[in-house]
Amino acid sequence: MHLPSKFNLNRRMAPLQNYLCPVIWIVLLLFFVVSGFMVYASAYIGSQVYVKAWLKGKTGQRRIAISFDDGPDGERTKRVLEVLQKHQIKASFFLIGKKIAGQENLVKKIHQEGHLIGNHSFAHDFWYDLKNEKAILEDLQLGQKAIENASGIRTKLFRPPYGVTTPNIGKALKTLKLETIGWSLRSFDTTAKTKEELLKRVEKVKDGDIVLFHDTTEFMADFLEEFFDLCQAKKLKIVGLNELLGIECYE
Repeated sequence: MHLPSKFNLNRRMAPLQNYLCPVIWIVLLLFFVVSGFMVYASAYIGSQVYVKAWLKGKTGQRRIAISFDDGPDGERTKRVLEVLQKHQIKASFFLIGKKIAGQENLVKKIHQEGHLIGNHSFAHDFWYDLKNEKAILEDLQLGQKAIENASGIRTKLFRPPYGVTTPNIGKALKTLKLETIGWSLRSFDTTAKTKEELLKRVEKVKDGDIVLFHDTTEFMADFLEEFFDLCQAKKLKIVGLNELLGIECYE
């Protein structure tokens, strides 16, 4: 039996190889494009792909809103509240449900002093965005219950942990009819070593901004004094999210 030589076989395969090479590159390119888009859609809260989020308010009225994530945090949150009360400024606090236990009076104080409260999930764990819809829904409901039991209010505001959104988070939010609040100026205060460093990061604050801070930051209360001076110099008035966005924040 006559077998084709290796040379003849390679010649016969050459057209197929020439056809497959471009196809493989196209498939790889599409894979990286789709993967990149999915990462962008999930990691950037402003993508508006899976969840429609409020990122900033209308401009032209010289107003901004400030928000604090990851509380309540005992004495640090208390000190932040003292500074806010001193300057008669209203803020929004996105609370982690599991941290409320034992700090119910602090949560009640936040509400009684006229600040807004939002749900920042119950667990706020590292793998939060990998949970299925049922698990996320249960987590959000626990967060809602913890806030309601401590303050008596039923919030409509939510900020996703790490600002990450997914289709499952979007479905759970739709079920609970929660408004997602993002930000237009992220301070990265948790990595700042001094209040002076932090002030440089937010000196570009402008009309319509929603600024993201954390009341867990050690020097936040002292920093706020200087931040308020900066806003005053820029003729920016700090208002609540309800006023900046024109939305109802509680049921």
